[in-house]
Amino acid sequence: MVYRAYDFSVKLYCRAYNQGWYASGLIVRSWFYIVFVFSLFMVLTRILEIYCWILLISCIFVNLYAFGILDSRNQLVWKIGMFLERLTEPVLAPVRRVLPTPGGVDFSPMVVLLGIQYVIQPLLADVFRALILH
Repeated sequence: MVYRAYDFSVKLYCRAYNQGWYASGLIVRSWFYIVFVFSLFMVLTRILEIYCWILLISCIFVNLYAFGILDSRNQLVWKIGMFLERLTEPVLAPVRRVLPTPGGVDFSPMVVLLGIQYVIQPLLADVFRALILH
């Protein structure tokens, strides 16, 4: 991933140099702008990836708890469950209100994961491209 980031930044630098931005001094200011925007993009992308993993871990934890594999009286299990619930419920609760629950199956984590993967991340990449290239 680091190699791709370096390759992308070198391509942007070469594009800026070929367009004559270097002679006017814009390349120095735009280089710092590109690095800042790229860093912000990488941080936001990592946060989304970490949240997807937290959501998957929460789903696995809920299933283990529901089938009686995890003991609900154990204080550590309870604290982990509360921690995961506090992280995921603010996003899952509005989706649960909209979605029906056919057969008691909760599809809200799947909808949120699909939304992150196919809506938010591509939208974030498009915003990044628009900020860098225009």
